[in-house]
Amino acid sequence: MSEISRHLNIMRALIIRELMVRFGRHHLGFVWTILEPMILCSGVMVLWSFIHEPIIRGVPVLMFVLTGYMPLTLWRHMTNPMARLLRSNIGLLYHRPLTHGHILLARSILEFLSATTALLVIYFMGIATGLATPVQDPGLAMAAWLLGAWYFGA
Repeated sequence: MSEISRHLNIMRALIIRELMVRFGRHHLGFVWTILEPMILCSGVMVLWSFIHEPIIRGVPVLMFVLTGYMPLTLWRHMTNPMARLLRSNIGLLYHRPLTHGHILLARSILEFLSATTALLVIYFMGIATGLATPVQDPGLAMAAWLLGAWYFGA
């Protein structure tokens, strides 16, 4: 087994373990990792649509909140639990192949994937309903999202 495949297997096992520890074996648990950011962002969008005009400085309210609140959610999810993460998973470090980096990276990947999925679901639902406009430069948007995730996870 190559070194890369060994590390990938460790990461996969840690991500699955993290999901099981946080949500148990309930099917809704995994979905909750995606629903929670969606519910929070949707609630902010609904409140802002009642408080503000439908278009803020030429940008629809949905896109304004989506581009502001989802990076905030990504930051909150990737930074808040990291302080307690190593303390709660200290027992895993008795296994020789596991390192601190594996534990931190697995949690960061899980939080990144859940926030990204929530962002994409809300965005495509907004496009489908006509409440959002398509991104004019998807490469730039993707680069900004990845750079933000790298910054928040570092």
